[in-house]
Amino acid sequence: MGLFTRYAMDALMKTSHPEVVRRQCWNLHPHRTPCTDCKDICPYGDAIFNVSRTAVLLRALENGDAETISVALRDKLHQPFRRTLIPGFDAAEKLAHDCGCVAFFLSGAGPTLLCLSADPDFDEKLASRLSQLPGHWQQLPLPVDHEGILVS
Repeated sequence: MGLFTRYAMDALMKTSHPEVVRRQCWNLHPHRTPCTDCKDICPYGDAIFNVSRTAVLLRALENGDAETISVALRDKLHQPFRRTLIPGFDAAEKLAHDCGCVAFFLSGAGPTLLCLSADPDFDEKLASRLSQLPGHWQQLPLPVDHEGILVS
């Protein structure tokens, strides 16, 4: 156990559980399984990729920086897996980008997809070509809330 871990465990036990003697808490580690093997089985790197973009996204939205918004909204944790569950996802993404979309992503778990565009003609361009996609796609414009939550 490293020095930091030992110190942190001692501090935690003394402050949160003074009744627990340090000798009652053990760190178990199978020495033949490298830590990296355990990390590699989970999409830990993908989670870091997603979370690391949060602050960048907020700043990009604040500044209206479309290119950075596009980069910050790229997802490795959910979208690669869920896109396969939505028939026509790839075709819809390509169409949206062809019409001037700067960011295209899942809304929540899906199947709703969101696209962002600063092009004033985006709505009309997309509407005129949406029927080309297989299935029954609907286009619903969402107004931007410039006030946020108001507490009264």
